[in-house]
Amino acid sequence: MAIQGSKESCSSVREACNIANGAFVEGRLDNLGFKHKQLYALFDCLKVYGVQLLESAPGMQPSLALELETTLRSISAALDGLPKRRSRVFRDHQRLADTRRNSGVRIRAMGVVMLVADEAHPIASWAIPLAQAIVDGNACLILAVQGSALVPGLLEKRIDSDSYHVLTVEPKEMRTILSAPPKGVVAVVVPRHVLPPAVTPADGHHRFHFRPITSSPVPIIIDQSVLPRGQPLSPELEAEDHVLSSVTTIAQTVASAFGLRHGEAEPLGNPIYLLVHENVMQPLLRALKVSLPTSTEAVALPLLENKQKIRTFLNGLEGRSKPSFLPIYSVRSIDMAIDFLLKDITPPSAYVFSSPKFGAYTFNSLLPLELLYINHIPRDALALGPYANRASLSFTVKSKVASVARYDPGMANLFESSVDKVKTVMAWQDVQATGHRIDFFGGSFLFAACLTMSTLLGGVGYGMFRGGAKLISAWNAS
Repeated sequence: MAIQGSKESCSSVREACNIANGAFVEGRLDNLGFKHKQLYALFDCLKVYGVQLLESAPGMQPSLALELETTLRSISAALDGLPKRRSRVFRDHQRLADTRRNSGVRIRAMGVVMLVADEAHPIASWAIPLAQAIVDGNACLILAVQGSALVPGLLEKRIDSDSYHVLTVEPKEMRTILSAPPKGVVAVVVPRHVLPPAVTPADGHHRFHFRPITSSPVPIIIDQSVLPRGQPLSPELEAEDHVLSSVTTIAQTVASAFGLRHGEAEPLGNPIYLLVHENVMQPLLRALKVSLPTSTEAVALPLLENKQKIRTFLNGLEGRSKPSFLPIYSVRSIDMAIDFLLKDITPPSAYVFSSPKFGAYTFNSLLPLELLYINHIPRDALALGPYANRASLSFTVKSKVASVARYDPGMANLFESSVDKVKTVMAWQDVQATGHRIDFFGGSFLFAACLTMSTLLGGVGYGMFRGGAKLISAWNAS
């Protein structure tokens, strides 16, 4: 459904929100059979539409086919994760929903969630959050600017049109709607570059929960520790076959991921630039020259001397004007790459090639990043970007459930106590051997003393044994 004009747009969105909120209050969105039906309708409709779209345009970008495939797999996983009827999980779910079970956790939907389609992910940006909303039991408003989303025409006929609305708005109306979401909307999932400047993500004092999907460029970090033995490259070591094989494999992986770009609407999960340890720079450049397409050039710059220039360049990439070349920035250590990502550029995700030791160090250091992949580039991360983590798009409220089958008059005694009951409360205390515990050989002083005494006693005992053996031999010889 397309809506035109500012007043008409806002009124149509408010009307759709009221209808969706009515469906949510009615309670059918929490019905397990309803969830199965809606999820399968979404999956089937999107699959039929996608196959027809790809068959009608054989030359369509392969990245779009990859996004369609991974989106269908995500919806299939969501459908498979729902409890099945006549199963024990289903019965437990129903008991817990009716509070007839003694205890548990009840997950409740929040209400109406508004989704804004992203041109960088014309399928995943609305289909994956919609699938998660169906699983959670939330109603949905899907807003899309003309040309920013690929939505099957039969979708509104296959799914419940009162609970899930698809609205097409003009570009200038999108900011107006987002600046003042209709009453009843409890959450908004929106690309960060679409947010109006005056609108900021909500905190606990606001009614709305904004989940901005960032559009910052995604990096690949390549540390020297990823090479065999993790030692600095020398001309002799660089010529060895196993080193060349490692560098070539990484270069081929980078080239394949970088080759998925398709113009202005580039998926937000594709890597845009590399942060490479200076010891690996030259062999990697030679390998990339072979692996990259001839039309793509790898441009290398030292990060330290050009940090301000590089920061300005990467910030400009948020406008979707992607470079035709592969920027590679050399770093002197993995800490320099981590500091640059945390203090200068905060990407939604990052890919790291490193040894397990430094991979764990990088993982702990880059906790602010939503997604971090060590030594591999998953297909779903490339295709779906920040939408790959479907669970992060969940908007629910958890409440603990505790109940009894019937009222017992003796329950009143539960709220009484006495001195005898207080005396029965005990706590366990750990008892350690006395002495000063210090770090020594990774343990305590007593442990080190035991090792020392065992060595001395063992040496004395061995000496006595050898001396006795020699005396016996001399006695027998005489």
